[in-house]
Amino acid sequence: HDETVHYKAPVSVEGHQVIQRAVTAIRLAVRGDAGVVEQRTFGELGEARPPGGLPGQIMRNPWMATFVLTPSEVDASDLRRAKGLLARLTQLEHDFPIATDRFVAIPQRARAEDRLIDATIGLESLLLQGVRDELRYQFALRGALLLGETRDERTGWFGSLREIYDSRSKVVHGAPAKRRRVDQEVAKAAVDALRRALVVVARRRLSPRVLDEQLR
Repeated sequence: HDETVHYKAPVSVEGHQVIQRAVTAIRLAVRGDAGVVEQRTFGELGEARPPGGLPGQIMRNPWMATFVLTPSEVDASDLRRAKGLLARLTQLEHDFPIATDRFVAIPQRARAEDRLIDATIGLESLLLQGVRDELRYQFALRGALLLGETRDERTGWFGSLREIYDSRSKVVHGAPAKRRRVDQEVAKAAVDALRRALVVVARRRLSPRVLDEQLR
């Protein structure tokens, strides 16, 4: 929808970053590919500009109009949750830059295999710190410990994460024909697993060291 947002920023690029960070927080709070199709920056009333100059600047994300994206459905409680996540986003970006960078980039990936790769790399950066052996098993085990609260949930996550890891391996190391057969649902599950993992880390205020200790 169209909405006017006022923010304090010296230049339009910084204002654009403010909006994009808010969108990232919304994507962390709920599933989907929330994004900004077009952002216009207008000068204040009476502000001087060159003759014939435009009254503002326009920044567009053309991929938003061409990709088939999943809508993010947001209600008031989701926005409150997003606000809390936004307050922790800077620390999350500092402590886990690979995971957050990959998560931010996912809506720009048109193909399911690219989304799967980004999400799995992000998960690996969270779950496999310092791990050198049994990567597939440790990926699924540590992810289940982080994401599941009950024994049944952990069992479910273990199987789901193992499928995600195997699917990514086929895409990266398999034949071209196999790369084209990525299950859309597996790609979505990988993205959601990364989203949930980042939310858990943010809410618990886990540093890389503490996260690694808790997953051992």
